[in-house]
This record gives sequence, C-alpha cells and structure tokens, in this order.
Amino acid sequence: LLLKLTPRPSLPSLPLPSSPPTLSLILPGSAIDNAQGSDRATALAGALARAAAVFCVDEVVVLDDGERRG
Repeated sequence: LLLKLTPRPSLPSLPLPSSPPTLSLILPGSAIDNAQGSDRATALAGALARAAAVFCVDEVVVLDDGERRG
C-alpha cells in the first residue's frame, strides 16, 4: 500500500497586533456592598483580587449600579 501525502495550502498570515489585548474584569458595585458585615466584604474583595491575579487580569472595573444600602 502506497500513500501519497500532499501538503496543505498555506493560510494567509495575519498581522500581529501592536499591543497585547487587555483582559478586564467588570464587577457591579453591589457585589461587595451586599456582603453581610465588613469582614465578609473584605474576604470577598480578597477572593476577587486573588482570582484576578491568578487569571492575569489587567484591570478591574467596578460599575456603579445604583444599588446602595442605606
């Protein structure tokens, strides 16, 4: 049995971006505001910061969703 291998046609090369893409994490402001107590809010903020560091997040954006506790 004899097989003939033919090369694939080459794909056109795409230009490289001038700067690497930015990875952003967007969170609602109420995410920490809804935590029960300041100790849990601090723990939640720390967990979010650690997750952002693990996934090499470039920026964290906190949206003002207008839900504030009184």
